[in-house]
Amino acid sequence: MRTTLHFLRTNKRFLAFGISLTFLSSYGQSFFFGLYNHEIRDAYNITNTEFGSIYGIITVISALLISYAGRILDRAHLPYYALSVLAIVSAGCFMIGLTSHFAIFVTGLFLVRFAGQGLLGHTNSTSMARYFDETRGRAITITRMGAELGTVVFPLIVINLIDVIGWKQSWVVFGALILFPVFPLILWLLHDHRDRHDSWLLSEQQKTDSQNAITGGLPLKEWTQGKVLTDIRFYLTMPVLLSGPLIGTGILFYIKNVSLAKGWEDTFLAQFMGLQALTVTVFCLISGVLVDRFGSTRLLPMISIFMCIALGILTYSSHPAVAPLFMFFNGISNGFLVAASIAIWAEMYGTKHLGSIKALVMMLMVFSTALMPPVMGNLFDQAVPLETITLGLLCYTAIAGLATLPLLIQSKFRLQT
Repeated sequence: MRTTLHFLRTNKRFLAFGISLTFLSSYGQSFFFGLYNHEIRDAYNITNTEFGSIYGIITVISALLISYAGRILDRAHLPYYALSVLAIVSAGCFMIGLTSHFAIFVTGLFLVRFAGQGLLGHTNSTSMARYFDETRGRAITITRMGAELGTVVFPLIVINLIDVIGWKQSWVVFGALILFPVFPLILWLLHDHRDRHDSWLLSEQQKTDSQNAITGGLPLKEWTQGKVLTDIRFYLTMPVLLSGPLIGTGILFYIKNVSLAKGWEDTFLAQFMGLQALTVTVFCLISGVLVDRFGSTRLLPMISIFMCIALGILTYSSHPAVAPLFMFFNGISNGFLVAASIAIWAEMYGTKHLGSIKALVMMLMVFSTALMPPVMGNLFDQAVPLETITLGLLCYTAIAGLATLPLLIQSKFRLQT
């Protein structure tokens, strides 16, 4: 505890920067758009399938662009990069809120999804993984708390703003909040970043010199994005890391549909989002310490185990107690996912090309989130039982967990004091 408190005091501004980014990434998350689902469909007279398909298409386009835009972080000055991403999010908010033209609305939706859900999270996770080494797990999980705070705070804000000023006007408010308090805050939090970056460059050079001394100057393999794609470990790891985004997007985007399918009130499941956020936060902190102590590979099976429990409960019971239990076990799974999904790439492939590698991972994760809205929207429109849908997701999660066993067997138990 004393070590963690010292870590927080020493790095408070940089950690606050990361928390700010993950908090604001809520703008582009599926739960955020899910809060506007009915209003958007009513305003533009579209069905679940049509809205889900549009959402899926812009998410796919976002994924393709993230692969390129994300790698810029390897050579860009972090404050300028972060402000540019935030400016894109703000522009998207204004486009959604200030026009009734459907094409402009879709463009704004794309910008918020691309920069909010994609690049803000990518900027934080890459920065924390790059600039922290032995405390990487703690840095990642602490900054992730901003995202969980967003899932608690924003539903309350959005619902009240819609009631008071209307759904479109609320987007104008969100866009303005980025431009005025957030921009100067980011610049203040990163005022000393050049010193941090110079220290990281020196550390990387020292590692290279040390490795060259061991290998007699022979060239070392650098894990670029292209070489990562030839590594079997990448393909064994990705399915389980995709399970959380894929399932979370599907359930949260249609959270009212899920509640109604279980025979509850349409907002019943959403009432327990705070419980999920709290659970994710607690297990993020736990998993961050475990990653620093043992490495991230050993956490991979835990992601699948708890997700399978959550989906099993949702599949085989409609009792009202299922709602908090699902959110609780889903929260545990995502708590382990957060630390493992970010730290594992730095552990496997180093930090020199981490921005490029993380951009590839983010692209695949965004692709996975693009699948669920159109697929689940069509399934709901075709009256496919929810239990059939969740059983299929359970089978996928179990198979993905089994795929990590070779990595677990090969990993070494790493103790730190």
